[in-house]
Amino acid sequence: SGAEGSASVVRSLLSNAIRDPFEPKYRRVNLNNKTIKAKVGGYAQCLSILKSAGFVPDAGGDPNVLALSGGGKKAANVAPLVVARDAIDKWIDRNRYNIAAAARKKKEDEDRIRLAEELANAPEEESDEEEEEYVDPDACVIKARVEGKKRLHDLEMRAEDTLGDIVSALFPKGTGEGEEVRVTCAARRLIVSSKDKGAMSRTLRECKLTPSASVVVKVISSATEEAAAKDAEAAKKRMAERAQARRDRKKAAEQTMQSSGIYSKDDNAKG
Repeated sequence: SGAEGSASVVRSLLSNAIRDPFEPKYRRVNLNNKTIKAKVGGYAQCLSILKSAGFVPDAGGDPNVLALSGGGKKAANVAPLVVARDAIDKWIDRNRYNIAAAARKKKEDEDRIRLAEELANAPEEESDEEEEEYVDPDACVIKARVEGKKRLHDLEMRAEDTLGDIVSALFPKGTGEGEEVRVTCAARRLIVSSKDKGAMSRTLRECKLTPSASVVVKVISSATEEAAAKDAEAAKKRMAERAQARRDRKKAAEQTMQSSGIYSKDDNAKG
């Protein structure tokens, strides 16, 4: 779509500045450029994103040139650029899912209308056989639950939808910054993390989740993972300390028995 094309151009401009923040050509956006003028210059939202990332009117006075502020500093602060690019990525993901869902619904409506017309115009035939119910081979129902919550979501999906589409359906506004999402299906012995982009792009048919399956989706924050790692390290340290204490007690007991003559080699010579 036109909006997604504009978002892609803005994302490209931000990525160039993030990759090489001191390169002069990446620190300037010329709104007179044919592509940039068509995709960015005429849209206030695009200009607003660039300005929020640090691009301001050029000090040279050309109103059609935006320049990245802070060019004289030894260290570049690319954080605003990264935040703006991440926001665009999330918008593109949501937009693609919504567009695909709308296209599927439109096609299903058209097929339903066409089938109804065909049935209305078809000659009636007497038959003693009971008509078989049509089963869509690509239909898929995913019963999804977010870990820690009781609500069970019945997601009507297609076989060519991906594991990532399940997450998008459950979290239409996206998850928190830096959070990992883990999809688990016990029946299929499936555990996939959002960090694995390739696995998340696999279709429901490829994962054998058709025509229906139950999954649990868990959201893991970086803070939770760090706390779990610290707890595991502390537990490991406590176990090592207890093992060392047992060895020390055993050694002390052996030394006590040796000093009292219990383990003396000359026991038979005594008396």
